Amino acid sequence: MAVEYDIFSAVRHGDFERVQYLVEIQGCQLQQHDDWSATPLYYASLTGHEKLVKYLLKRGARCEQKTYDGERILYAALTDDIRRLLLDEGFQRQEARRFDLYLEFVEDCFNRPSSFPDIKILAGEALLSVHQCVLAARCPALCTWVMDQWQRLGDGAVVCPPTVNATALHSLLKWTYNCCLAVPGESVEACQALCRAVSLHELADSLGREAEGQGDMSWSPMRDEFTSVLVEPPRKEIKRQMQRDFGKLVAAAGTSFRFPLSPSTAAADELSAMPQPFLEADTNSAAERAAGAVTSVSAGSSQIAFEAPDDGWQQAMPQNDTASSQNVKLTVDRAVFHCHRMFLCGRSEYFATMLTSGFAEAQQASQGLLQLSLQDTDPMVVAAALHWVYTDEVDANLDGEVLLQVMQLADRTLMEGLKSRCAMLLHPFVTPVIALPLLQQAMEMDNDRLSESCIKCIAAHLLELAPQPLFASLVQASSGTVRDRQETDTVPLVDDLRYHLEQLHGDGELSSGDDDDADAIFPTLEQMSSASTTDGSMKLSSMGGSPQSSQPHQLPQSHSQGRVLSERRQKLAMLEQVLDDLGIEA
Repeated sequence: MAVEYDIFSAVRHGDFERVQYLVEIQGCQLQQHDDWSATPLYYASLTGHEKLVKYLLKRGARCEQKTYDGERILYAALTDDIRRLLLDEGFQRQEARRFDLYLEFVEDCFNRPSSFPDIKILAGEALLSVHQCVLAARCPALCTWVMDQWQRLGDGAVVCPPTVNATALHSLLKWTYNCCLAVPGESVEACQALCRAVSLHELADSLGREAEGQGDMSWSPMRDEFTSVLVEPPRKEIKRQMQRDFGKLVAAAGTSFRFPLSPSTAAADELSAMPQPFLEADTNSAAERAAGAVTSVSAGSSQIAFEAPDDGWQQAMPQNDTASSQNVKLTVDRAVFHCHRMFLCGRSEYFATMLTSGFAEAQQASQGLLQLSLQDTDPMVVAAALHWVYTDEVDANLDGEVLLQVMQLADRTLMEGLKSRCAMLLHPFVTPVIALPLLQQAMEMDNDRLSESCIKCIAAHLLELAPQPLFASLVQASSGTVRDRQETDTVPLVDDLRYHLEQLHGDGELSSGDDDDADAIFPTLEQMSSASTTDGSMKLSSMGGSPQSSQPHQLPQSHSQGRVLSERRQKLAMLEQVLDDLGIEA
């Protein structure tokens, strides 16, 4: 008798036909992990099955730069051909495929035991693992029905009653995770009835229209199955629905904010002192907290509001114990955020490692409510990060300082998507005043997007910024990133500055003889540094004099009628002087 391989065994043995069947017919998930935290693509790469690697990448398996799975898959590649394939198809072209990682994350959590499901539903012969928080957010009536009215077995599993079509229930449960309702032809009427029973009338009507448009849904001998009816909104509409519904989940967790445009220390202090709905000392029940629509506190001219869920949500969530859905209590200063393991682990590799490895938190997680704490951060910053965790959105009106703190928290907790989003939103805040310290932060967080914005700004104002000690420190740090440095090696930061100088000023070539005048025209770094004030403003005077004004450096009068070097040439000469002072060849 033939061996019945699962997806991992099939990949390890190079059984292409079996893998193809499991993926295309059985709908096997490509991002699932086995007991060794390995994905199917990892085993295909490790065992050298190039054809399988190419196929899995084509079907949507992820191999992304700066992620645990992606770097591990690349490191495990058995051959150079597979390594090149992963770099080309996985790392470089991942963005081109336009996969929405947020939507994929939610969809991958359906019927996946490693995503911390808290409800098991026995539907026919299938045992489905789902999350109460997802059901409550997407279909409150179904959540109430499952939790309160269906029979429970001794192991806690919920039994689907015989009056409910198991196939229709499976399709509807999957819809709560991906907004796509795929129903076999023979179960369309049963699924319509189920949708209406749980108050999804628009979905039932859409299913009916699709079924009518498809015509005869008879047996299809080519696929040996009944033709399916698919209700699938446009991708943007799917994400809008998910963000709207999981926004309710954020509100119930106590993390839905209307952020002030200019947050202050006073606002943060009042935030941490709020008795509702954060503080652990708050003894109000979930029903009492939900009774108030909005509770707000004024902080100067700003207002921070905590929004309560609507009536449908109150009915879906257990009134006596929020821990049945919110299974993580995250403490920040005096504030407490009630969250969900599914979202924390799925969106942050930091929390995923903490709760799935040998750490003490993983053992505590198996015992029920998990208590975690974050140090050295502000509740408002954590709230902004959690808002992204649940909705994939960052408030564009956040102050630049808060955005930077959110980005730093994202770097600590390994939320690459949040870090990238913050870097994009920080772009308008990049000015000559903060370009250098902001570049320092970007380099420490290894974020190319923010670094590029800062370097472009520095290149445009290099004459003012190069004399500052921080600039030399950044050049020195960039030089240190080159391992086993040789004389022919360059400095990445200097290379980027030279590139942007060329983009700003062109080639800047000089006429013959101009080089002889360079030393006479340029002030030295010591002269420019001595003319810098404590607040970073430059006060430069003519050569040989003392700082007298805050105007940019003026060329000596003796050279005013002669050839004047281009601005690009001045900046390049100053850059070379910095390198000489540091003793760096570049």
